[in-house]
Amino acid sequence: MHAYLNDELLVAQDSLKQVQGPDFQSSSTLQRQSSEWARNSKQLRAKLEEYRERLAGLGSPADSNLSQLSVARLVEQEIAVAQVRATVEDLRAEMGARGGLPTDANGARKRVREAATELEHLRSRRDRLFEGLVE
Repeated sequence: MHAYLNDELLVAQDSLKQVQGPDFQSSSTLQRQSSEWARNSKQLRAKLEEYRERLAGLGSPADSNLSQLSVARLVEQEIAVAQVRATVEDLRAEMGARGGLPTDANGARKRVREAATELEHLRSRRDRLFEGLVE
């Protein structure tokens, strides 16, 4: 029995040494961190109370109906803006298809006639080349 108690005493002393070792020591900054957290929590409690007061002072349910109306109007305006953007993109694509044409009507007609003449010239050249291949 005496040997058993000595073994238990040794185990207890080893456990005590481990607990007193560096693994179980608090860090040197623990006290500073604790006081900093306590200070921060006090500040946050004060802000929380301030925000609760602000929230209570924001208004009644009648005001919330007003904000819901403005949100609905905002959604309508957003849809209208999206439609206008789509129209603008369509117009830009159409203008891109007419690229290089002058802005005045007479200049544009002249440019179209020149392009038609050039097209006719290219067609006749194509036909001559094809006839040369056939012969």
